[in-house]
Amino acid sequence: MWSDTGVVLSSQKYGENYKMVSILTENHGKVLGLSRILNRNSFSLLSNVSVDMFKKNSSYNLGFWTKKHERQNWIYIFGSELHIMFCQSICLMLDKTLPQGVLYTNIFNFLTFLTKNLNDLSEEDIYVLHIYFEFLLLKETGFGFDIRHDVHFISPKTGRTVSENMGFSHKDKLFEMPKIWHKWNTIGEYREVLDAEICNIELLNSLKISWYFINKNICIIQNSFRDSIISKFSESPKFPK
Repeated sequence: MWSDTGVVLSSQKYGENYKMVSILTENHGKVLGLSRILNRNSFSLLSNVSVDMFKKNSSYNLGFWTKKHERQNWIYIFGSELHIMFCQSICLMLDKTLPQGVLYTNIFNFLTFLTKNLNDLSEEDIYVLHIYFEFLLLKETGFGFDIRHDVHFISPKTGRTVSENMGFSHKDKLFEMPKIWHKWNTIGEYREVLDAEICNIELLNSLKISWYFINKNICIIQNSFRDSIISKFSESPKFPK
């Protein structure tokens, strides 16, 4: 048995009496386990939980969760369709892409920041944080980029970064690196993501590149929540053109 804190990424019915619950834990990475159904809202999406994990037999792949405490964050955003889609999109992507049992401290800290600040995030904050999250996911799973001060382009084939001088003659075949990535690469506090001034053209460019490499290097993801968020962002008049 071990104990930990975490954030619920997914929870779905498994048979008549159990739920299959995926949790990104602070000290054990993403862990999938079973929980007996005690009430309908137990282990809700993006909840902060304190749990024990039991394994009845070492030959079983799945253990059993016992919940000690749960803070259900969905109640703070229940009236906002955009906030709900944001949470669903991020949890879906993490559940699909992260391997089990691998620590992702920075991603866990990002989720903790979200759960503490969900109620205060504006529409603009949601767009920027989702775009930053995709950059963070690539970086933390080992598919980030060599971001030096002189790099300007990224090769779609290799993911290697190229300086402006070296890549200019082939720029039609390369991605142009978003300037904001240099700041994001050395971010200290996640609040800094929201304080930076960014035009929507740069944000859309970041989305194009990050989604391309997530699907190319990690796994192909069908994410209708993300599609809806990006569609709303593209139509939003609140960002400078």
